[in-house]
Amino acid sequence: MTALAPTDRLVTRPRMRVAAVSMIAAMLAGLVYLIATAHGTVDSLGRPIGTDFSNVWTAGWMANHGDAPRAWDWPSHHAVQAWLHGDPHIPFYGWHYPPPFLIVASLLARLPYVAALLVWQGLTFALALMLVRRVLPTDRDALIAAAGAPVVLICLGHGQNAFLTASLLGGGMMLLDRRPWIAGMLLGALVYKPQFAVLIPVLLLVRGEGRAFLAAGLTVAALCLVTLALWGWPVWQAFLESLPLTRHVVIEAGATGWHKIQSPFATIRQWGGPIPLAYGVQALVTALALGAAALVAWRGAMPLRRRRAQRRAALHPLCARL
Repeated sequence: MTALAPTDRLVTRPRMRVAAVSMIAAMLAGLVYLIATAHGTVDSLGRPIGTDFSNVWTAGWMANHGDAPRAWDWPSHHAVQAWLHGDPHIPFYGWHYPPPFLIVASLLARLPYVAALLVWQGLTFALALMLVRRVLPTDRDALIAAAGAPVVLICLGHGQNAFLTASLLGGGMMLLDRRPWIAGMLLGALVYKPQFAVLIPVLLLVRGEGRAFLAAGLTVAALCLVTLALWGWPVWQAFLESLPLTRHVVIEAGATGWHKIQSPFATIRQWGGPIPLAYGVQALVTALALGAAALVAWRGAMPLRRRRAQRRAALHPLCARL
């Protein structure tokens, strides 16, 4: 009999289930307490319920009321947040997303704030769990482990878009071989997270996924054109003009907290390192990570390329007879 490794003895399915169920119970209790002790849309700590979602709903409301470009103007955005929550001293949660995400925000803002938050988190969380189910269809514990992951509490408590991001990214990668056009559309929809543009196109090109690459590009172009049709160039101008302030305050000064930015750049800045050094180290690590990811993708795609070549060779005699 093969001896179990220490981690195999420590991390077992029964223990995982107990930990996940305990986390789910604690998470539900915490969220219920947070909502039960809230005053309107402000929790007992003086923050908006859903914290980060406040900027999403506010930007959507501004877009629906003919003021879309000013969603990127921090004083204007904060003034609407203060009106929404009935508190002039409410913490400010800035809107830094590219205009395509304003499409989602404007749809959500057609609902009352709390209802929009529940719909947003409920639908995107369900999508993420559906993806887990598709990836591991026979593993009943997978859903429990996914729902009980500590990061779920962070996402639910702060109204973040991580569930949607994971669903689009995971779904796109899962469908690359079987549905490349749909996969590309899902990956292209991640345009609201432009940092992914550093890696995803490289992986698609290295893997030879031309159709998915084209579909992603067309999806990005279509979403950008929709924003121009709805709100015109001023929203893009406002977004571009907001980037230097966002870079200085959020990225370089770490106003949102270094613990929220998991990167070499944030690590160096957290320990007092100079900005040029942080940028240099980040550039080096990014280049190494891109190279490693491209190499893994290239090697992983070799069996796929062989299968495609075999299919083309099998079809060649048939085409010749036709």
